[in-house]
Amino acid sequence: MPYVLLKTLHVLGVIVWIGGMLFAHVFLRPAVRRLNRRCACG
Repeated sequence: MPYVLLKTLHVLGVIVWIGGMLFAHVFLRPAVRRLNRRCACG
């Protein structure tokens, strides 16, 4: 039983980590790039 619980927590942690990296790559990177362009131009 503890093995199954630990394995499940590990897999969920990996999913959250990969999801966070995907979010940062798809949404945060373009937003920061736009902000940097505005600051450099202004």
